[in-house]
Amino acid sequence: MQKELLQKKMQKNFFRMIIIPFVTLTLIFALFFGFFRFYMGHERKTAAIRDAKHILCLILDSQKVKLEHEFEKINTYAKILQQEHEHLFKYQHCDEKEFHFLKAKNGVFYANTPSGSSVCYPPYITIDKNKKIRALITQEMDKTFKTIIKNNYMIKHIYFIGFDGMIKIYPHKEKIYNLYDPLKQSRYQQNYTLANQINNQSRSILWSDPFFDSKTQSWMISVLIPIYNNNKLEGVTGLDIALKPVMQQLLTTKLPYNTEVLLINEQGTITALSPSLQKVLNIETDKLNIFKTNNKFLQKIVSSLKNEHATTFDFNHTQYITLHATIKDINSNIILVAKRENILATLHDILVTSIEMIVFMAVLFGIILIVFYFVAKKQFRRISSEIVDPILSLAKISANVEKYKGNIPYFRTQIAEIDTLSDNFKMMINNIYEKDLQLKSFNTQLIQEVQKATKDLQEKNKTINIIFDTLMEGVVLWNTQYKLIKANKVAVDIFKYEDEKDMIGKELFDFVPASEKENAQQALQQTKILPYEIQLFKKDGSTFPALVQGQDLYIGEVKHRLTTVLDITEIKEKEKQLLQQSKQAQMGEMINMIAHQWRQPLNAISAAAIRLSMLSSMQALTDEKTQEASKSIQEQCQKMSKTIDTFLNFARPSQKKELFNLQDTFNAVMDLMLTQLKNHNIEIEINLEDNLQLYGFADQLEQVIINILANARDAFDEIEQEEKKITITALQKDNEINICIEDNAGGIAPNVVDKIFNPYFTTKEQGKGTGIGLYMSLEIMRKSFNGDLIYKPRENGSCFFLICKEEKIDAATK
Repeated sequence: MQKELLQKKMQKNFFRMIIIPFVTLTLIFALFFGFFRFYMGHERKTAAIRDAKHILCLILDSQKVKLEHEFEKINTYAKILQQEHEHLFKYQHCDEKEFHFLKAKNGVFYANTPSGSSVCYPPYITIDKNKKIRALITQEMDKTFKTIIKNNYMIKHIYFIGFDGMIKIYPHKEKIYNLYDPLKQSRYQQNYTLANQINNQSRSILWSDPFFDSKTQSWMISVLIPIYNNNKLEGVTGLDIALKPVMQQLLTTKLPYNTEVLLINEQGTITALSPSLQKVLNIETDKLNIFKTNNKFLQKIVSSLKNEHATTFDFNHTQYITLHATIKDINSNIILVAKRENILATLHDILVTSIEMIVFMAVLFGIILIVFYFVAKKQFRRISSEIVDPILSLAKISANVEKYKGNIPYFRTQIAEIDTLSDNFKMMINNIYEKDLQLKSFNTQLIQEVQKATKDLQEKNKTINIIFDTLMEGVVLWNTQYKLIKANKVAVDIFKYEDEKDMIGKELFDFVPASEKENAQQALQQTKILPYEIQLFKKDGSTFPALVQGQDLYIGEVKHRLTTVLDITEIKEKEKQLLQQSKQAQMGEMINMIAHQWRQPLNAISAAAIRLSMLSSMQALTDEKTQEASKSIQEQCQKMSKTIDTFLNFARPSQKKELFNLQDTFNAVMDLMLTQLKNHNIEIEINLEDNLQLYGFADQLEQVIINILANARDAFDEIEQEEKKITITALQKDNEINICIEDNAGGIAPNVVDKIFNPYFTTKEQGKGTGIGLYMSLEIMRKSFNGDLIYKPRENGSCFFLICKEEKIDAATK
């Protein structure tokens, strides 16, 4: 078994060191050959496409030249006709014979010459002598018409349209009178309008747009020749040219690469198309506009017209190459379309040959590899046996090493390395035997020490559990899924459970009300969080305020969450009592303020009563004076009543937060304190931004402002100051409202500045201050308005900043 394993390992190394490099080199050679073939194939394809484009360009240019040459012949005929007809009308030569017109049912006057042309006049024209003479003059045109049509296969009709409405057509047209339609102009009348003095001021020969002739079922184009006699337009001579004969040779010629031909006019109508391409597209050329069709293939061709040179496009997984050229005389584009695969067809044999060569080389290398493998494997087995057999002998000795008790016999072979291995093996076994004896002794000692350490650890664990249970705070431990796995006795008592087992397995959010879940989730996202207040559930479903702190804790590599909980119900009650105590302490201030506020109205009422008494005793009392005194007494009583209402609003605590206007708050404070401040010669200035609103307890903010103003008033009493002034400024800043109350009453001594917000600390004489005013003011700003109260010294006084952060409230609250 051991021999087979060792041989397998050696065979694996043999395969890794010899076979794999050989196969790798073979693959590299094959990849190189394949890349070379691909590169050469790509270059051949590029060259073939380039040559094909060049050949197609030559074909396109050749056909364009041929077509333009044909149309140049027609231009020559047009110039000859123009000269001849202008000479004819200038000298008006004609045979002296009578010209007879027939009248059709639609009122058209016409005449037919079977070997010549047909002539007609519209029904609204009167046939007089001049009309007959013009008809005789135009008969001289027939000889030239006949010669031109006979010598040019493209020209199908020649016609003359006179300024007087005459239409002459060669060869003759039997029912020429049908040309006139009372509802629309004929094509001949439209051509006359196109070539007259207004639309053709240069008097040049014109080419019309291609049109489809329903009679011949083919596309045609007209050459329009204006005929002038001095400056008078006698008429327009026209030649109808059939495009199909012109294009027939190109459309039927077998072009290289099975190239297709397409001819479109300026408006995008297909005027000629290769039969094979027409069959593939299944279209009728006389009814298809290439610019408006939904045919995807033709839309691709339209896109190619935007390029000046040859372009390529893909359609149905096939790549096409298009070239186009403009035939200027007929305002049409001739387009050649060839498949890329047809161009590359000649390269197919080369590609097949390259693949065959690659397959042959792969088979050859495979055969060489197999032969090499079997030869090498035979040599490998012979060498491996010489190495493995001695090693197996050593393995047998090692299997019974215990019976030798360190006295291993020597082992000798014909291989120096094996002999060295045998010597080292004997030395190693002897050393192991000695170490084994030492290890047994050490193991016995280690067991004794572990037992002692275990006992010590159990004692320490008991001590830790005692400490854990005697902490003032409740401590709970959560696992990764936030299920409770450990709780001390304080936590069990806080949550009102019977014992720890009753709590184990509970989920964290079993203790958190729905309204507090968002705060708890935010806390859990932090590795460590500072203490924060939260409402928690007890077992009976009741809630209590708690101060909670959490921290992630790793036990081994598993993350846990350790949470400490402190029940602050009593602290909250004491805060309420302290707040009430602070408010009661200010009641004396309020009563004093009311006394100041009432003194003036009472004096006014007393004065009014005395005056009434005097007037009565002097018998000078009238109804008017009685009404005047009564009105004055009522006004003073209203002032006193308003003062009482303000005091009652302050004394009555708010039940819930409300949205209130800051201006109303300062008005209420001034109603209580303004008279007292004036009596102390204190000037007060209030600067508020318009419509500042806060969400919270308005009476608590009044309490803070009154407390600070009262402290400033008392500070002014302790110094000599000529100008006493308090300035209040309130403004909006981002999502905060900052209120600054600043005075010039000398400020607070630097050595006590850090203590002014401590409870029961006061700088006033004994009996004049409670020391809780600023402490409670700070608590109100932090808890009721999510803000702060900050003191900053000024050069001659103090400045208190009341920071109120806005809270998000729903629409119903607003």
